[in-house]
Amino acid sequence: EYKLRRICVDGIDQICIEGSDLSKLREKELMLNSFSGVIDKHNRRLKMKKQALSDLLDNMRQAVFAIDSHGTIVPPSSAFTSRVFGGEVEGEHVLDTVFSEVTPGTEAASRLEGVLKNAFGENSTRWRELSVGLPTRVHYRRPDDHQGEEERQLKVACSPLFDGSGALEKILFVIDDVTEVEELARKVASEREVQARNFRRLEELISSERSAAASSLSNSARDLRKALSCFRKLQEDPGALGRLQAHLRNLDESARKSGWTEVITECD
Repeated sequence: EYKLRRICVDGIDQICIEGSDLSKLREKELMLNSFSGVIDKHNRRLKMKKQALSDLLDNMRQAVFAIDSHGTIVPPSSAFTSRVFGGEVEGEHVLDTVFSEVTPGTEAASRLEGVLKNAFGENSTRWRELSVGLPTRVHYRRPDDHQGEEERQLKVACSPLFDGSGALEKILFVIDDVTEVEELARKVASEREVQARNFRRLEELISSERSAAASSLSNSARDLRKALSCFRKLQEDPGALGRLQAHLRNLDESARKSGWTEVITECD
């Protein structure tokens, strides 16, 4: 047994420990100090892990947070979350933020209500049953810098977080703002459609030009045969010269329209 006694030394009150074996008390003190050192070391490691998690969340270009069994967004959340939603959402209900634009009475709304009311405290099998059909794409009206709102397109992924007994404790949300990505995809698709339409028009034009060229060649060949025939009859047929000149003018006209070498129409 040990006793504590107050004594006065040089006018200063002090606590004195009296006992038969103070060495055992010293051993307990050393053991207590050792335990305190282990606890301090564990706390430092835990603090480092929390800081690493905080740094990771702050560097992510996604909204990352969890909700509890009441549907409330709980900390920690990524720094990018406030950018996605235009402000802090910790402490807000998930139906007032992420799913604020989900129409009541729809299948998506029914799925959400089923998860929030029945999934927490259940096992992974029950979670898989209830989470089927949860919205993965939602619209969100985010406050802008001009006291108005802008519509954003969000891609939503949900993951269960279970406690040590395997019961659902929280739901983790990872949200991507895909507004700009989808807008870019629409522009690319539109440009591709314009290019395809222009390509079809070019094919039609080439086909038309080929058809016109073939027709022009056919007519020119006919005029050339007739011109040669008239040329052979110049000596015996006085009218052959006029017909020859007419055929040569036709050949010249076809050549100019088609960009061929000019055909000489004069004849001695």
